[in-house]
Amino acid sequence: MRRVGWSLVTVIGFSLSTASAATHDDAASACADRDPDIAIIACSALIESGGEAPGELSRDFNNRGGAYSAKGDYDSAILDLDQSIKLDSENAGAYINRGNSYGAKRQYERALDDYGQALRIHPQDSGAYGARGNLYERIGQPDRALADYNQAVTLNGDNISALISRGAYYRARGDFVHAMADFDSAVMLRPDFSPAFDNRGFAYAIQNQTDRALEDYNQAVKLNPHSLTALYHRGLAYAVKGEPDRAILDFSRALELAPTNSYLFVSRGDAYQDSHDYDHAILDYDTALALNSDNAGAFANRGTAFAVLGDYRRAVADYDQALKLDPKLTEIVLNRAVANARSGNYDRALPDFDQAISANPNNAFALFSRGIAKKALGDAAGADADIAKAKSIQPDIDR
Repeated sequence: MRRVGWSLVTVIGFSLSTASAATHDDAASACADRDPDIAIIACSALIESGGEAPGELSRDFNNRGGAYSAKGDYDSAILDLDQSIKLDSENAGAYINRGNSYGAKRQYERALDDYGQALRIHPQDSGAYGARGNLYERIGQPDRALADYNQAVTLNGDNISALISRGAYYRARGDFVHAMADFDSAVMLRPDFSPAFDNRGFAYAIQNQTDRALEDYNQAVKLNPHSLTALYHRGLAYAVKGEPDRAILDFSRALELAPTNSYLFVSRGDAYQDSHDYDHAILDYDTALALNSDNAGAFANRGTAFAVLGDYRRAVADYDQALKLDPKLTEIVLNRAVANARSGNYDRALPDFDQAISANPNNAFALFSRGIAKKALGDAAGADADIAKAKSIQPDIDR
């Protein structure tokens, strides 16, 4: 988010009708505050004062528009940024902020036009290249995204947003050498910046370096105890390490920040399952589905909780719904086969076992389970063949 200058000023309210120069300066400083609520109050006071020159008003509308955008109120942001540009058609920052808001509203062509205007005004604007790179990546133009990230970093090696964005670009493509170089640079540049540690931690996690990931997540949370992504990522790392109680604590803290996030409830439900607290797990999956009835993962994992509790009918119903929502969840096919088999529905289980084995012919558990199903259905020869193959892969499969 591009703003003009930053100052941490606590603002309760401003009245500039008889304001001194010092009060005006305080308001102007607070209008550029990192806290969007403070910025909106201060910028509004300046805009409504009637004492601002056109250039100052352009700045005020730009800053307030950026604050509205930071709060997710993109329509109000665009209205303000329109005014900013009307007052000063060469305000590059207003074009960048409006481009960000258009991008958030998925009006990508308008966003690209605004970034282009910003670069016309300031061809060496590192922030404009970084913002446009983010948009190119979002709309599936990775080559253009990388070119813009490179240009942003070339123009300003201290552009931490561009370094992190480029690192995330490399990370998503498995290029961890370049990703880690960018994240290391970001950490060195801003050792007080939580997202730098969070992003590097996530890169470590993907490389199965969980302990190093946790070190970075701990620092990210220390720097910003209200970082939703850092808390979520640390919770996942604790789950990987087999520490579900710590994972539950982090997911619970994240849910305090985002109480309507369906996927956070699924993650906490998974952690409850890992701690064998299936009742609380099911409650979390229920809440996730109340928030988002299309959450396939919630159906799939609630099905597993039901299966563990021996409620195979409800398990199968959940697996059915998960696969309806997301047919690519092929690992659920085997779970559904087992649930049907254990409830005695071998005829329904058999096609799922066939599909699971087709996907992985050396899955000893699936082969052995299909053998049991075939035996129950009277196919002795088929059962013997499946069980024999399962034992050749895993000799102790029947123990």
